[in-house]
Amino acid sequence: MVFTIQGSNDAPTLVSLWRNHTLFEQGYQMSGEARSTIELQTGDVDAGDTVSYDTTGWTQVDATHFTKAGQFGSATLDITANTIDYRLDDTAQPTQSMWQGDQWEDRFRVSVRDAAGLTSSWTEFKFPIIGANDAPTLTVGAASATLVESGAAGAGVASSTVALTRADVDLIDTTSYLTTGWTAVSGSTTRFTRAGTYGTATLDTA
Repeated sequence: MVFTIQGSNDAPTLVSLWRNHTLFEQGYQMSGEARSTIELQTGDVDAGDTVSYDTTGWTQVDATHFTKAGQFGSATLDITANTIDYRLDDTAQPTQSMWQGDQWEDRFRVSVRDAAGLTSSWTEFKFPIIGANDAPTLTVGAASATLVESGAAGAGVASSTVALTRADVDLIDTTSYLTTGWTAVSGSTTRFTRAGTYGTATLDTA
């Protein structure tokens, strides 16, 4: 008795072997970690079948490299080295808006096909990103007037105001004034004074 068995085409496979780094945003007194690589492994159980990458949705750089932008950085697929190399963009607004310990990830989908054109299901590769604290900023506006000493020529100009703008790129962070060295004005929680060489300044934190 003879049983005839006819083979059929099996779909190729694509898996991740390892990822070498977790990404960290660059922040105040933190250099961060801006690069991470995932090693890929392609396969096909059919003996003698060959596997190639389906680069749909990726932008070709050269014969073996393809790139794709994510939310926080960009990835490069190397179809010869079987790797996805990710670079975190610390200047991007979504990256800058992360706060200390905030956790996000960029995801990239890749599939492979065999010689007959059968493709694997899409495999999603994730790059975890941990946020860092960014230093707040203080912007000083133009003075409302140039101060002029009073004298024989006239009464002069004795007051001038500078507008201050404080900010923090971290999305949910808040800022406040550091009033060390200033003297609180009696009866006020928002006004502080400090003596200078030629006059006195008043800081209004409201």
